Amino acid sequence: MWPPKATLEALELAHPGRSSIVRALCALLADRDTAPPFLYLHNAFWPRRTHAMLTDVLRSVNARAAVVDARSCISQRAFFSAVLRQLTSGDLELEKSWTDSVDGFCAGLREILGSPSSERVPRSPTKRKTRKSKSRSPTKKTPTRRRRQAVESDSDSDDAMNVDSDNAMPLGPVVLAIDSAEHLRDHLADLLVPLTRLHELARVDITVVFVSSNSWIDVQPPFAAAPDPYMIHVPPLDKESMIATLSLPYAGPPALLSLFRQFIASLYATCSAFIRDPDELAYIAAVTWPPVAARIQEFEDGNAPSDVRLVQGLVPAFHAALDALYTRALAPE
Repeated sequence: MWPPKATLEALELAHPGRSSIVRALCALLADRDTAPPFLYLHNAFWPRRTHAMLTDVLRSVNARAAVVDARSCISQRAFFSAVLRQLTSGDLELEKSWTDSVDGFCAGLREILGSPSSERVPRSPTKRKTRKSKSRSPTKKTPTRRRRQAVESDSDSDDAMNVDSDNAMPLGPVVLAIDSAEHLRDHLADLLVPLTRLHELARVDITVVFVSSNSWIDVQPPFAAAPDPYMIHVPPLDKESMIATLSLPYAGPPALLSLFRQFIASLYATCSAFIRDPDELAYIAAVTWPPVAARIQEFEDGNAPSDVRLVQGLVPAFHAALDALYTRALAPE
């Protein structure tokens, strides 16, 4: 089983409420031979967290991955260069032609990753030459020497090809992950179709993953030019999973962990009706929690107020943070 059970459990703890999706991604990407050529991850509520989950999964399956943000690549050359440099880890100098066009990019991928369709060159002519020398030789001494030289030559070429294939073949699957893929339509629209068909255009074993807050219907090019992806819809987290996820960044004293979880639960109960973006909830938590922790540490042992009283006293602070974030929406007319 790959990844190991302990790794799966660690992934599930790091991404509460995403157990089924984590296991599905691991099953799809663990085997390069069965990985889909085009995968689409749709999360309309928290795409940044889905991107983090995908990154952790790629690391767990030992993937050779290139992760690109579509918002930061404003040209094809910048996109191609970012992908190829990540796949080579900066160890190989890129040829200029690899970033000039889609064809050059595919050629660069074949050079870096190796083509699965390229088999070993047959060595039958060498063997035929050995057989001919055997028929022409009047004694057994000369053909034996030639045969030994031919066998040694074949074994040397086998070793060289094995070394080359080991260097070219990745340890795990090869994945190109594109975050905020909906922005490809803004300035890299010509790359949409080639990226969805990169597996067949480049003739390499590679999986392209789009991570987007938009559905595939809103992103796909017209006239059905792109193939249908393997679709994974990421639903919104329930209350318990959201509280557990927002509690993950806690790095304070262990004695305050239970209070921090109650703090997050109170924050969610107070602000979730007004805020749908979990990143903004995390921002409010990061702003309002440090004063609470400092206040607790000021009390002597046994004199600190109860957790319930502390949490109840934070409601005005939550409302003040809401007013600061949504001044126009919440201000009285």
